[in-house]
Amino acid sequence: MPKRNLEGRLSKKNEGLYGKYTQVKGVAKNILTWSPPYDFNKPEDIPPRYFTDHGIGHTEGVIKKLNNLTQNLNDLEDYEIFFLLCGAWLHDIGMFLGREKGESLDTTREYHHERSAKEVERLAKNKYLALDELEVPNIANLCHGHRRKFDVISFPERRALKEVNIRVRLLVSLLRIADACDYRPGRSPRLIFDLYKEFIPERETKFWEENFYIASIDFEFDSASIDIWFNFSDDHKIKSHQERIAQRIKVHIQKELQSVEGVFKDYKINLFRVFVKDYKTAEVVKELEREYPGWGFLKKFSKDI
Repeated sequence: MPKRNLEGRLSKKNEGLYGKYTQVKGVAKNILTWSPPYDFNKPEDIPPRYFTDHGIGHTEGVIKKLNNLTQNLNDLEDYEIFFLLCGAWLHDIGMFLGREKGESLDTTREYHHERSAKEVERLAKNKYLALDELEVPNIANLCHGHRRKFDVISFPERRALKEVNIRVRLLVSLLRIADACDYRPGRSPRLIFDLYKEFIPERETKFWEENFYIASIDFEFDSASIDIWFNFSDDHKIKSHQERIAQRIKVHIQKELQSVEGVFKDYKINLFRVFVKDYKTAEVVKELEREYPGWGFLKKFSKDI
């Protein structure tokens, strides 16, 4: 069956909602493109922005992951597709608009999910977003829930909207995993890192490095796995360092997957393990298959599917 993307599905199923989505996307693109004036809310001791990409490139990467995650979800309502797409475009705007006066960049990032939700509400209230009072809470939920800090169980299972039952936990879970799996060189280009590394705090370099060697991250429903395809060096010393990076990515995705495992099980989304694979040999990296806390529930989950 040919792959279908969410934008295409929405445009064919509901012209009115697709028009609304296009308006939201346009507003988000403006926000994600333009940085505030250089000294806006910037304490003197803070260097220029040093995070990996949370802008348009990241959003498009998340939507690609959502397209793949939802291939077998044929019963998505028009509004559910609409909310997923809007949530993808708006989930990180708190990184751009949510910074408070005198606040550190680290604090902004720590609470950007909450700030994103507030900014969605503010932009809709001021008529910048073509969203009504029933639509805003659904998108705000996605902004809140894309981070693991919020337990998916804290959201309602469903919410009635214009005679449609929106599966809130499902949408939050899909966006969370799509966001967590957007690793790729384009999120932190090696050239930009090398040019500006003097401004990047040591604690942040690991986030840049995690994108350098990724070939792709794929959802393999037949094998119930998320596969991390990694470009390993032939040099033993470099490869050892890369394996530590790959293990870090694997554990991160595994924890995100664990946080939504009940929802994925309920909706028969067959993903419950994570493999690191060598892009050259197409083999699973056995050295990274040692267990860590959390595998117990995954083994049980795999038997129940």
